[in-house]
Amino acid sequence: MPCENGGFCWVAQRMMAVGLAMAVAWPTSVLAQTATKGAGLAGVVRDTADQPLPLVTVVADGKDLSDVTDKDGRFFIGGLPAGPNDFTLMRIGYRQMSFTATLTTDSTLMIAVRMRRVASLEAVSITAPRAVAALKRAGFYDRERAGLGRFITPQHVDSMAPLLDRAAQLLRDTPGVEVSCSTGGCTIHTRRAHDCLKLFVDGSEMPGVTELDEVVPITEVGAMELFANPNSVPTEFQGRLPPKRGLLTAKAGCGALVVWTRARLGKI
Repeated sequence: MPCENGGFCWVAQRMMAVGLAMAVAWPTSVLAQTATKGAGLAGVVRDTADQPLPLVTVVADGKDLSDVTDKDGRFFIGGLPAGPNDFTLMRIGYRQMSFTATLTTDSTLMIAVRMRRVASLEAVSITAPRAVAALKRAGFYDRERAGLGRFITPQHVDSMAPLLDRAAQLLRDTPGVEVSCSTGGCTIHTRRAHDCLKLFVDGSEMPGVTELDEVVPITEVGAMELFANPNSVPTEFQGRLPPKRGLLTAKAGCGALVVWTRARLGKI
């Protein structure tokens, strides 16, 4: 394929040099991103069956830079400094991965990654004192005392989860939202003109997710915070605003739904 611009040509050659076979076609918009100034990292994440893995959060450790893989498992992070950079890949149900990549100025390194599914989650016993300590470190109780939103505690989750099928059902009868469930899943709507929420799992934003149950089964929920009113959303949950609009997708005037998993509460 002839090179339409220097950036894409370099990326293609670099990909061949490191011996990585990218079987997924990259859209022109993504290729254009790789040609921007500054070092970058792009790639495809697959599972052990060689299937593209969407909704994987890719974080540049120690920097306010991250991306979430699309339906084809692709991601791109630009504006990185040259030299060694540490990265972490996370998705619920899969083993977390960390690695270091050495980047070059004004070029993008292409990689292919496989993530292994966790066969069974380790049992995490959350007693009241431990849950309090974990959520206290995350700021849960400070926000609850400030009266900024609605809070579903570990005790409430433990009492209700055995009676429910999906994580979204924990929000039923919660002021500010309406939950509608069918055999196909549950949808969450805010009772405001701007019917949208940003979804955060263990403090990380999940852009593009349309349903809570896509990423967090009810058996993994440890606690929840709901800020249906955009004016009440804490600063730490006001991330970048992508242009896409929809349920649990960020836009101007959106609220926020924050989910803390049992695994996270057991580690804090």
